[in-house]
Parts: sequence; structure tokens; C-alpha cells
Amino acid sequence: MDLEETTNGEGPPKKKSKSCMEKGLGSLPKHILLKILEYLDLESMANCSKVCSTFYNLSKDSSLYKKVVLKYSMTPNFLESLVSKVAHPSEVIIEYKHHDQYDHQAEKEDHCTTFNIFVERLLRKCGEYITSLKIENCHVEQILLLIGECFNLQSLILYRCKSSFTSLLSLASLSNISFTSCHFPQKIVSELIKTNKDLNYLYLSNNVNVNANEICEIMSLHNAHMKEIHFSERKRVKSKSLRTLARLAHLQKLKLVSGPGFDCDPDDSLELLAAGCLHLETLSIHGWKEVNDDNFIPALRMLVNLKNLELRDTNVTIKSCREAALTLPLLETLDVFHCHRIKKRQLIQLGRDFEEINIPLD
Repeated sequence: MDLEETTNGEGPPKKKSKSCMEKGLGSLPKHILLKILEYLDLESMANCSKVCSTFYNLSKDSSLYKKVVLKYSMTPNFLESLVSKVAHPSEVIIEYKHHDQYDHQAEKEDHCTTFNIFVERLLRKCGEYITSLKIENCHVEQILLLIGECFNLQSLILYRCKSSFTSLLSLASLSNISFTSCHFPQKIVSELIKTNKDLNYLYLSNNVNVNANEICEIMSLHNAHMKEIHFSERKRVKSKSLRTLARLAHLQKLKLVSGPGFDCDPDDSLELLAAGCLHLETLSIHGWKEVNDDNFIPALRMLVNLKNLELRDTNVTIKSCREAALTLPLLETLDVFHCHRIKKRQLIQLGRDFEEINIPLD
């Protein structure tokens, strides 16, 4: 249940309201009432807690707080009330104040804020029950090191965070990792991926000290269950590293995004990838100029399960597009936006010939 700051600290009603008694809501079994309250947001629950003492007591039940959101803007009174109610949360989201120009003074101020006290209290109190954790805009070392307290964590999402992150290496049950615009020490992310052998989803974008090529090689050896990979890193994936991903037989989605463009010839890496990843359903390649008809069409013959194909800003021609439409029986979307060798009129005609395929024109 998504929580918002709405409570005002009022106590329970002294008497049951007439409407509650007349309709008999207060006489329903507790497990049914709790099931109803699960569908309410915090404002609605706060209103219900004013109806009668039964609802007031139920509103404090910790089973209703499986998803907990702590925001920097919340008042200390609200944070105190919320953290006291939470006992066994499965999902926790922590949102710090965003600093456009982050400096040591801002870090000092964040470190001393009351917000940190409640975040630390929650993680220490409930860390063992948390399976999904998302933290945004945090540069406070003592808070980020507490991630290690969440030893049953399955999903970890970090956005614009900076720390030594040494406690991450104690995590071994992750299946989902998503890091965006974070600053890591050398090798931390690589070692984390190596340790979590059941990892099946990986999203890495614009991080500091993350080597996508090294991670490709690690996954090929240690993460046999990988199903989805998204790379948009400063160190781009090379053809040699792409070949290693062919060992991931269960891979279903692969997205390679580059701003300035890749600087290597794919050689036969796409063909080898297609041969090894027979369950691939989505393939997205953005900005790899060296991808052309000669090195892409041979891979098409083996991508029999492909449903979504994106070749944005590459050097393929309409020949690759038509070959994909003819060769791939399950193809639903073909996106070749910003491919300068393909004319709009050619795509319009292709769309007429293959009406079952979605072909974006702009």
C-alpha cells in the first residue's frame, strides 16, 4: 500500500459512530476488515480510523504496511507514527532530497537531519523482512551501509546514490538489480553480480566505475539464470564481451544503448548471440553505427522467438527490415528510428505489406 503524509495525530473515537453500528461493519471478522483496508490509501485509512474504535485499532495493524515509503519531506511526527506501526514490510522506498549541485555541506546537512534517524531505525528494525528496497538521492554513508542489514533482499534499486557500498557484498539472494547514476568504488558492482548467482534482471545506466564489458564476462560464468539485461553505461559493450553473453541460454531481453555510439565492429558477435540465446524476445541496439545488413541479417535466421526489434541509429537498410518481417514469425514491433539509410516512404510501404507489425515512423 502506498503511503502518504495525511495523519494528524488524533486519538481513537470514544464511541462507535451510529453509522458504523447500523451497518454492522464493526462486527465483521477482523481478517475481512483488514482485507478491505489493504485497498485503501493512507488518507482513506485515516478517515476510516475516525469512524469507530474498531477501525482505529485496525488501522494500526502492521500487516497493512507491507509497502512503506519514507520521504524527505515528511514531518518528524508522521515519520515517528509510521515507523512505529511498521513491523514486517516487504517493500521499502526511501526518497532523499535531490541536490543538483551536491557538495560536502549538503552531505553534512543530510547526515544530521532527523530523516536519517527514522530511516536508520526502520532498516535496523525491519531489515531482515525487506525483500525489495529502493533508495533515491542518498549520499549518507551510514544509511547506505545499512543495506547489508537486508540480508533477504531480492530486489535492489539505487538512483543517484554515492557511498563505499562495502555492505553490498554481503548480499547473496538478489534476483533484480537496478543502478542509475550512482557512484561506486572500483569492482563493487562486478563482485556483487558475481556473488548473486540467481540474478535474472540487471539494469545499469550512467554509473561511475561500472565496467559493462567486465560484467558481461562475469554474467556468462556466474549468472546462468539471467533473463533481462539493460546497459547504458559510459564504458560501452565491445563485440568480444557481447559474444560471452551467448552463454546465457535463458536470456529473453537485451538492450544496449549508447549516446555517442559504439566504437567497434560487431564482427560475428550478433550471430553468435542469436545462436546461443534462442529464447530472446526483445533485442534493442541504439547507436551502434557499425551494425549493418552484412553483420545483422545472418543473426536473423536464429532469432525465431523475437517479438520486439529495435535498431535505432544503426547503419541497417530497408533490406534488414524486410528480412526481419519475413523471417521472424512472432515479430510485433520493428523500430529503426534515426537509421539514416532508411527512408520514411520505405517504412510506410513495409507497414502496408506487413500490417501485423508495428513500425514507428517517428
